[in-house]
Parts: sequence; C-alpha cells; structure tokens
Amino acid sequence: MVRILVAPRHFAHFGCSVLVVAVLASLPLTTAAQISGDEGEDERSESASSTTQPPTEMDISENITRVMSIPAQTDRGALILSISGGVDKDLFEVLLEKGSYSLVFKSAPDYENPADNDRDNVYKVEVTYKLPDLTAKATFWVSVTDADEPPPTPKAPTVTFRSDSGLEVSWDPLTYTDRPAVTSYSVRYRQTMPGDWITIAPNPPTSTNMITYGLKLNTEYEVQVRASNDDGHGAWSSSATVTTKRPPVFATVGSKLSVEENTVLGGGLFASDPDGGSLTWSLTGGADRALFELSSLGNIYSLVFKQAPDYENPADSDKDNVYEVEVTVTDSDSLSVSRTFIVSVNNVSEPPPAPEALSAIFSGALELSVSWNAPTYNDRPPVISYSVRYRRRGTSTWVTRTPYPLTHTSMIISGLSVATGYEVQVRASNDEGHGVWSGSKFATTKRPPVFRLASDLGVRENAVRGGGGGGGGGGGVGD
Repeated sequence: MVRILVAPRHFAHFGCSVLVVAVLASLPLTTAAQISGDEGEDERSESASSTTQPPTEMDISENITRVMSIPAQTDRGALILSISGGVDKDLFEVLLEKGSYSLVFKSAPDYENPADNDRDNVYKVEVTYKLPDLTAKATFWVSVTDADEPPPTPKAPTVTFRSDSGLEVSWDPLTYTDRPAVTSYSVRYRQTMPGDWITIAPNPPTSTNMITYGLKLNTEYEVQVRASNDDGHGAWSSSATVTTKRPPVFATVGSKLSVEENTVLGGGLFASDPDGGSLTWSLTGGADRALFELSSLGNIYSLVFKQAPDYENPADSDKDNVYEVEVTVTDSDSLSVSRTFIVSVNNVSEPPPAPEALSAIFSGALELSVSWNAPTYNDRPPVISYSVRYRRRGTSTWVTRTPYPLTHTSMIISGLSVATGYEVQVRASNDEGHGVWSGSKFATTKRPPVFRLASDLGVRENAVRGGGGGGGGGGGVGD
C-alpha cells in the first residue's frame, strides 16, 4: 500500500513528471506496449483487467474539497481522468479546470459529521487514468483529518445604556452543524479610539446577553462579541457603539428643609437633565412618604404636606417633627437620581383664638356679671388663663382683671360707677402667648332706690301713724 500525503492547494504546481512519479509511476500500470504483444487482443484485455493495484492512502484536512490535481497534458500525451468505482464514489467528482483534472469532494467533508460509507472519515474512491500508451485504475483511501474549527463570527451585538451606568449587551446565538458547538462567548469593550479593550465573559458562558458596569458617563464605547468552542476562539464581531448618558442632577442645594408649622409647602425642588431630556418626578421612599405629595408649576416642583403639620401634634414616624421623604427624578433615557429630604417643622407662637358668646349684664350693687364660652380648637396649646377688661363708654383707658381660678369662664366686675355705661372684652392665653380680645359687649349700671323723710313731719298725740316716707323722688306725708 502506498501512502501519499497530499496538500491539494499546492499540488497543481508540481510538474507532470513529478505527478507521474508520485501517483502513476508508483502503481503497477498496464502500458500500451504490453497490451500490443503477441498474445492477441483477448489476452491483452484479460491481462489489463486482472491488474491488481494496492490502494493509495491520502490525508486531507476537513472542509477542503480538492483531493488532487493532475495536468490534462503530459509529456506522454493527453490524460483523461475519471471516477470508475469505490464505495464512496458518489461523494466525488472529477473537474477539468484550466488544463488540469481535479478529484474533488462534491461537498466539503466534515470531520465531526463523516459521510463515508462506514462513517470512519476514510473515503474510498477508484479512478481511471488514460494516456495514449497507458491505462490504469487506482483506488484512493482519502482520510479526512480534524482541523481546528472555531465558531463563525457572530453578528454585531445590540448594546443599550442602562440607568445604573452599565451597558446591556445582547447578541444572536450562532447556529451551525459543521463544527464543534459553542462552549462560551466573550464580550470586549473600550472607549472609542484610542482605548484599550476590556474583555469579559457572561455567566453562564453560553448566555447571549450580559451587563457590564463601571463606565464613564457621557462617553462613547464600542463593543464586540466572539464565540469559542473546543477548537478555539472565533473572530470578533464588528463593533456596536453606544454613548453613555448622564443622569438628572438636583439643583436644590442640600437635603435639609425647614418650614413653620401650619404651612403645607415643604420646600421648592429643582433638577435638570444634562442631556436635555424631559424629567419625571415621583416620591419613592422615606419613612414619612405617605404624608407628602408633589405639586408642580411648569418645570418647578414643590414638596407639599397633604395636611399642614402641627408642631404640638407631630405626625412623622418617630414623632420628633422631623419628616423624611425620598424624591426621585427620572429622565427620558430612564436614568434617575434620588435624594432623601429631611423636612424640619418649627414651632410658631399660637395663642388661642378669641373666646365666644361673651355676655355682660348688670347684677346689682354696682356690679357686672361677665361670662363667655371657651374657644374650641385642637391645633395649639390649651388655654391656661383668661383676662377681662372693661372701660367706661367713650373713654380710652381699660381696666384689666383676671378670674380666679384662672381658667374660669365667668367673673364679677365690682366697684363700678352708678348709672354708667361700660364696654367689656375677654381674651384667652396659653403657653405661647395671649390671644386676641373678643368683640365688645356693653352694659349699664343702675341707680339704687333712695329713702327720704319729710323734714316737717309732726306727730299727734295718741296717733298711731307717725308720718310717711318716700323713695326715689320723695314721698308725701298723709293727713
């Protein structure tokens, strides 16, 4: 058996004599001179057909179709090459191209998927050589050897910038059957020239998407992907490019706000998008989030209490008049920024409102009886005392007195002048100050009755009635 290692890409460069020596001359061929001997035509045919030639072994790498090439014109005349047998003959063909015969596979052989008769990657084919003075048949055993077959090149990936300053990379999985399966993918990226490539791998290795973090903002990146298998790494894909964006920026200085109680406005908020996108505002967290809402006027947003805070009755989670709420601003690229604001509610002086239903009436003995109803409220400190003031009508000087106990809602004003009109007011006070004086009530003291005696009243002896007296304007004396 003759074994020939064939490099098909270079075979066509050999001269005719080399080919004959390498292929033909090594075989026990029957020549035209031998055929024309004294034994006659029948004997010649019998001699030619009985010629036995050992198979010639040839190695060829998978995925290559050309097995061998021989010039059609030799120094011994025209050559005709044809396929004449072999269990795998239907997988071969002979081509005449540019003055040479080539024995080729009809389809490139695949080591991983052998197509020969017994699936052992050894293909058997018989060819017939015809020259003017020589005819021979030769059997070739073409052994297909394994070659490194990394995966083909993937298409350029799809790259999306994420709101967490990362890149989300995805690509189409490779589908093929002519080489070992993909065992992993790799992704590499860099800042658009000049920049060094950074290579990363998805997890699991055969995933067709991944996320990379830690990128610079407002920077263009290019990204490529490649596949690998047991035979090696494939080529990198063409690049996909993406520019990282910048998230919105809060223009509000600091995160601490301060408001007075009874005020719903928690503070004005300002933000902008460096990339010029539109902004969406939302409340996204904080222990006291449920107590707030956002109000807008154009592009200006305000943090607003749903109900005005009361310093004396704090509603925040830990009842210390310090409210926490998180505000998030999201731009049109889904990039967002969040900030937790601390809103401190300050105490303000909240004296009580004016008492109600003031009443002032003359009660005799130069006195006025004054009474009122306590003011009703629950949004400020309780009343700790009342004050009553009065003055003569038409004068400007007030006299102020307080009831005892201090929280009584009535009192008697005594020591007043007779038949005099008075104006009376009342107010309440608490720990944060004096309330306003109530509206005025007016009352007039009365004159008491006057007892008079007749100056010349005489009394008769033995008379029972001694005389008459009168009140008010005086009384007459009866006879």
